[in-house]
Amino acid sequence: MNNKTGLSFFLIILLGGCRYTAKDAIENNEVVSGPGAAPEGENVHLLEEFIVNMELGESDKVRVTQFTDEGDPIFIDLVYENNGLEVTYNDRHDEYAKPYGTFTVTCEEIEANTQDNETSYRVIGCDHELETIGLIITEN
Repeated sequence: MNNKTGLSFFLIILLGGCRYTAKDAIENNEVVSGPGAAPEGENVHLLEEFIVNMELGESDKVRVTQFTDEGDPIFIDLVYENNGLEVTYNDRHDEYAKPYGTFTVTCEEIEANTQDNETSYRVIGCDHELETIGLIITEN
């Protein structure tokens, strides 16, 4: 194997091994959701604590990382401070994403809806074409 081929092979292995996974997100204390996450719903208690802190008027932040069917991460950062909810949505790592990229919006609240044996969480009242941003669906 010549030097160019060896370097190319090394770069392919190196870059292929740098994929952000659900395990990485869990280790970084992120809420994990989406069809490409295993296990989905990990660290959901962090989102629930964030909601309680919002209701108490206490500043807090949490990241929800959604994984697509292909395993690509979409990062949703929620920050509550000064009685305002700011959401940063980043789908730059999703190969099949609409061209949203990264944007930050102000939203009204987080809604939890329980039906049958599932609870879904979503951010509502956002000042963007995506008025609602789904976060996670968990089994009760």
